[in-house]
Amino acid sequence: MGTTKDIREAVDAELKFDPLVDDADIHVMNMNGDVALNGTVSSYPQYLEATAAAQRVAGVKNVHNHLEVVLSDADYRDDAMLTTAANNALTLNVTVPDGVEATARDGNVTLTGTVAYNSERAAAELAVGGLIGLRNIRNDIDIAYSTDPVDVDLHVREALDRSALIPDDSDVQVDVNGSVITLTGHVRTWAEHDAAVVGQPDPVFGAQPVAFVTLRSGFNVVPEDLIEHCRLSLARYKVPREVYIEETLPKNAVGKIAKPELRQRLQGVSQ
Repeated sequence: MGTTKDIREAVDAELKFDPLVDDADIHVMNMNGDVALNGTVSSYPQYLEATAAAQRVAGVKNVHNHLEVVLSDADYRDDAMLTTAANNALTLNVTVPDGVEATARDGNVTLTGTVAYNSERAAAELAVGGLIGLRNIRNDIDIAYSTDPVDVDLHVREALDRSALIPDDSDVQVDVNGSVITLTGHVRTWAEHDAAVVGQPDPVFGAQPVAFVTLRSGFNVVPEDLIEHCRLSLARYKVPREVYIEETLPKNAVGKIAKPELRQRLQGVSQ
């Protein structure tokens, strides 16, 4: 499937096929595998499922979800009601630690607090994701961990050796330079082509890892998937706090990743 029309029609068909999505007011646009979803849906779960449906279609490289959640009068909840419902959902969910809180404004819920793992951060978002009256979620939960002095190169190599996703004859290479870890090579089932983990200054922990990655052509992976994969393979203080998916990573004259430029780019994101 390669033409703009074919991919657009396939996404339309997948949205119609998905019983969790009412596609009546969804309009699909495609440009070389970059799919945009425009229009409206009646609930936040439909908003999420529309993205998932588009991602299942062959030839889709990226999905840009511009859908607006338009609630019916029956589903509307004022700020106080939605805030109470969201905090009750967090309290009753055993996978969400104490200290995570929710506030609502005009149907938009903001999550705050500190957790130890990205899975707990994702669990909090999942806990409130199905509430009536929800339009969108902003997840501002921080992931905090203590750093220990370790041989980073050794631990990364051991994690790669343990991973079932990387075959014994893999050409994946590890390069450690200060607070930056660069992985290059190929894998069978994941889409990383190049990746660099840059230490982002942190007033509490000194530095926290942030990853920049590129995706192999034809693959569609979201940052949350990559963070979760790292969480399963690495000690928690090595898991990237954020992952930025880029079209390309800057290279120097000899073909290596230009780490100073990545650090400057990260400073620009933080400002």
